[in-house]
Amino acid sequence: MPLVVGAILSGALALESRAASLIGLGDFDGGSYNSRGLGVSPDASVVVGRGNSGSGNVAFRWTQARGLVQLPTTTGGIFPGQFNEAYAVSQNGGTVVGASRSFLGEGVLWTQAGGTLVIGCTLPPPNDGGCIPSTSTSPIPRTISATGVSADGSVVVGFGGSVPAEQGFRWDQRSGSFIGFAAQSEAFGISASGFAVVGWVTTTHGREAFLWTQATGLQGLGDLPGGNFSSQALDVSADGSAVVGVSRSGRGDEAFLWTQTSGMMPLGVDTEAHGVSAQGVAVVGVGDGAFYWTQTGGLEKLRDVLAMQGVDVSAWLSLDVAYDISPDGTAIVGYGTRDDPANGNPPEAFLVRDLADGDQDGVSNATDNCPYFATTVVTDADSDGRGDACECTDQNGDGFNTVADLVAINLAIIDPLRVTPLCDGNGDGRCDAADIMAATIELYTPTSTSTCPRNPLPGV
Repeated sequence: MPLVVGAILSGALALESRAASLIGLGDFDGGSYNSRGLGVSPDASVVVGRGNSGSGNVAFRWTQARGLVQLPTTTGGIFPGQFNEAYAVSQNGGTVVGASRSFLGEGVLWTQAGGTLVIGCTLPPPNDGGCIPSTSTSPIPRTISATGVSADGSVVVGFGGSVPAEQGFRWDQRSGSFIGFAAQSEAFGISASGFAVVGWVTTTHGREAFLWTQATGLQGLGDLPGGNFSSQALDVSADGSAVVGVSRSGRGDEAFLWTQTSGMMPLGVDTEAHGVSAQGVAVVGVGDGAFYWTQTGGLEKLRDVLAMQGVDVSAWLSLDVAYDISPDGTAIVGYGTRDDPANGNPPEAFLVRDLADGDQDGVSNATDNCPYFATTVVTDADSDGRGDACECTDQNGDGFNTVADLVAINLAIIDPLRVTPLCDGNGDGRCDAADIMAATIELYTPTSTSTCPRNPLPGV
């Protein structure tokens, strides 16, 4: 049985927010006990990853209500009956992407409506059942792994081809667009809107981290100074502003955090960053065990951070790797080593929930109405649950989404000097005609549908 270890915080905070907790997710019967949490939904309700059963490694989807559930295997592709690792999950948990770790590897997409499909047909008809076929307008070549998915589940990234000539891709199911990045590249992370993608590409310098956006195309991010040229981007924040990964410096391999304003910043020697929260506030990865980094606290062991928040971690010998963090910074997944000598101290997937003040702005999680943007401003003029500081499409800044904002967005398009951080409504980080449509939809829907860097997820 998965073990839940928690803590009760005292005082006013206990009345307004839940205590941080560390949950072991267990594993399947049969085989060797070995599970890993690789991705978490924004609200921490769904975790995906890899477990081990009598048939070997299998992809899982975990919820509080149902526990660990093996995802259905593929029916098509080169090696039917495979779905070995799930890497990422959409906002509502209804779309999961990952890989079949067969001899060649195949990208896999699972949806609640359509089941498990191989991305890209690898065999001709009639043996191509259970795959997403190529079309004449947008061919989908053979994929090796699907590594990331947008918040609404419509855009998938990963890489395909064949090693060493693999190629990163971005596939938009809505439009049918399939973009292959440069030869010898891999894509690993995608923003909530799907408008930003990160990974690595081979350049004349060597392997280099990249950021791709619809507005700018593919941009090399350089590397840390010293040592051989090498960098890989492994994740991008939900708002698309921060990139994390690993680079080689004069001191060895180091995790990095990259932003447009500060460039590439090292986080610590012998570390690798796997996940980043919105705005780059918190970073998680692996060094001497799982680490948790913030601008204020620097590089810390995740185990120590949890202990400081009152969580009992005694059931774990170590927390080994942190693979993902939710956009609001309150949930983390990975795997650790259980203190269970009778069963060989097995590695087990974990979920951390309800970390205090995920965006590090001094406002508790329970009262923070801008959970993806660090601000102490908590006013909410229209009482829709979104704070005024992150009310996307509120271009005139009055805390409401009204027709006046349509006028203000039009004026800002004409005069860019008028643009505010809230002009964006479709999450692409720009202020343009698409935001007029987003603002119009926002006017006539009962829930917040618009997205922007300060609030990259709809309905929140």
